[in-house]
Amino acid sequence: MGIFTQSAEKKREKEIQQEAKELTKELVSRGMDKRTAKHYMEVLEGLILAAVLQRDAYIESKKRMATAQIVIEALLVDITERESAKVRGELARLAVNLTDIFHECTIRKDDLDFASTYAYINRAAREYEGSQRLMLQSELENLLHMVAEVDEWEEPDFCALALFCKYGPREELADIENSQRNDMLLRYYEGQFWDDFEKELATVMMTERVKNWIDEKVKKEIG
Repeated sequence: MGIFTQSAEKKREKEIQQEAKELTKELVSRGMDKRTAKHYMEVLEGLILAAVLQRDAYIESKKRMATAQIVIEALLVDITERESAKVRGELARLAVNLTDIFHECTIRKDDLDFASTYAYINRAAREYEGSQRLMLQSELENLLHMVAEVDEWEEPDFCALALFCKYGPREELADIENSQRNDMLLRYYEGQFWDDFEKELATVMMTERVKNWIDEKVKKEIG
């Protein structure tokens, strides 16, 4: 991470913290109990800070998947025409890109199929010779299918993901279909936090105001 990215992240963090304080004051001024407002907003502030990091990581994962897809497709087009050394060079570039591709809601670190293919790509980046072309082609096609499938998935609610990762059984995120996982995260978020907070917000007519603030902060690009 570069120094300018770190600076932008600090700026974003301070912005969220300051706006959370102002919003807490606004809730109290509209009639919400001070202790109640402070409690919910402290939880929400922490969730948003975690959610934006989850979103950053998700976006980075999707970018790496897109890059991997380009490299794989190029290799599959003319792998028979390339010298083994050039193939190894492209595989090394692919392996580096795959190293930090993981996210809870894209390709997970505990995905055994990916782990097997990744290990093969790493080994082939050092040892590939033309005689191994069919095996390499098969592994690349498997990886391409995996990346293309994940790329079609809908993104999660990042506040819900942040809450679940902090308090929920994270092992349940594995081996579950994407839409079901997103539904599970949202149900957990609503049941453990949002539904009760929304009732308090409704009494002071601040539901939409807070919802819009959450969306603005979580979806805002860094910088």
